[in-house]
Amino acid sequence: MGSCGSKPKVSDDLKVKKINNNHNHRRKRRRILRRRVSSHKIEANVAHTNSGLQTSNRASDAAWFDSTSALDSECDDEFYSVYDVSPKAFKQKLVAGSTIPFCPIEKQTPGSWSPLEPSSFRVRGKNYLRDKKKEFAPSGAAFYPLGADLFLSPRKIDHIARFVQIPAINVPGDIPSILVVNIQIPLYPATIFQSENDGEGMNVVLYFKLSEKYSKDLSDQFRENITKMINDEVERVKGFPMDSIAPFRDRLKILGRVVNVENLNLSATEKKLMNAYNEKPVLSRPQHEFYLGENYLEIDLDVHRFSYIARKGFEGFIERLKLCNLDFGLTIQGNKPEDLPEHLLCAIRLNKIDHSSFNQIGL
Repeated sequence: MGSCGSKPKVSDDLKVKKINNNHNHRRKRRRILRRRVSSHKIEANVAHTNSGLQTSNRASDAAWFDSTSALDSECDDEFYSVYDVSPKAFKQKLVAGSTIPFCPIEKQTPGSWSPLEPSSFRVRGKNYLRDKKKEFAPSGAAFYPLGADLFLSPRKIDHIARFVQIPAINVPGDIPSILVVNIQIPLYPATIFQSENDGEGMNVVLYFKLSEKYSKDLSDQFRENITKMINDEVERVKGFPMDSIAPFRDRLKILGRVVNVENLNLSATEKKLMNAYNEKPVLSRPQHEFYLGENYLEIDLDVHRFSYIARKGFEGFIERLKLCNLDFGLTIQGNKPEDLPEHLLCAIRLNKIDHSSFNQIGL
């Protein structure tokens, strides 16, 4: 990971709001978020400080945490009383990025994470609505990786940034400087009637920093779409027999692929499934939640709530994660010509992560 820098300053009063998809509260929440997100003026020319994916720069970016420090957890009682059953706070704040180390992508050291070129993913191209062809994504992403964690827990942890020491990074602009992606993966058997959607599992937590060339590298349309997603805006969707209204967040799309399929020793049936679904994008709705903090946006992707068939397929694959080099990315699906080509929100590679080697944390 490289040598650690000075201890980051962390706000003692991280005001947070849970933004779910409850239609009755959407209008009020949207007003609150818009004030929060629009409180900073957009700077057309942000600092140009080597935000490319050179190994040396990525390594220094990855070393933003202080592995010897921890802060007492402070909880927002109003937040819990409105939305949750108030889980007990951790005795100490988790140190973000301290459980999975960084390594250059060419080394692929087991149990590590690596930066990944956004252009390695194939997405909807400029003329996709006419020719249905996918192309390699543009080279610039909205966010670049800073670190990764894996936390085992007796039940899934929502809005995990409440318990993590988030770095005090502030990139000029009207978008949160940090993106936290919390992938909640169950470790208990799937049931056909989906009566259980919580229990023992792991949280794979990915941390990204807003690109310092955000305003220069990304199209105006893509940046506008990101703002709409953060603000939980709605849009009209054409349909038969009549149009409908849908949250803009329903366009959030997961990109995932196993890079080293040949090393997994799959059966003929498993190979067929892998060929059919590897690198196939999937919309995250409705199994996602969004949370906005002082300088971060968190997106929770809840595999606990996936369909029974998807859960069973994932269940049989979990033990092979320790053998996989797994690429992960997020994009916003382009449904109109002006949305194309699709750009990447973020991208990262996880190298052979073995969840059995991590300790369980309690709530």
